[in-house]
Amino acid sequence: MAVQGLAFTDYLRFWLVAHFPNDSVLGTGYNGALSFDYMSTWVEFGPWFYWLAVEYILNHRKSEDVCPTRSLIMAKDPVCGMEIKPEKAAGKSEHNGQTYHFCSTGCKHKFDQAPEKYAAPKSAR
Repeated sequence: MAVQGLAFTDYLRFWLVAHFPNDSVLGTGYNGALSFDYMSTWVEFGPWFYWLAVEYILNHRKSEDVCPTRSLIMAKDPVCGMEIKPEKAAGKSEHNGQTYHFCSTGCKHKFDQAPEKYAAPKSAR
C-alpha cells in the first residue's frame, strides 16, 4: 500500500511538471511541481513533527514546566524577607499552626530561637 501511494505521488508530480511547468498555482509564485513538493513534504513529515513535539512535552519537560503555576507560589523568609520557592527552602519551621520557610539554615536558626519576634506582622516589629 505504501509503495503504491509513493508511486502515485511520483506520477502526480511528473504529471504536474509535464502539464504545468511554468504556470503559477493560485496566483502564487510557485509552479505546479514546487507547490506539490511543498505540500507533500508537510504531508509526509508533518506527523513526525507532531509526534516529536508530543514526545518532548510528555517525557522531557521538568515538573516545574508541566505546572507553571507551581513555580509562582513563593514563600517569604520571615527573618530576611527573601522570596523563595517552598520546595527549595533550606528549612521550615512551624509556629502557632503556620509553616515558615527559610532561605538558609542561619535564618531558620534565628527564627527557632525567637519565633515571636519574626512571626509577628511587620507593623508590630
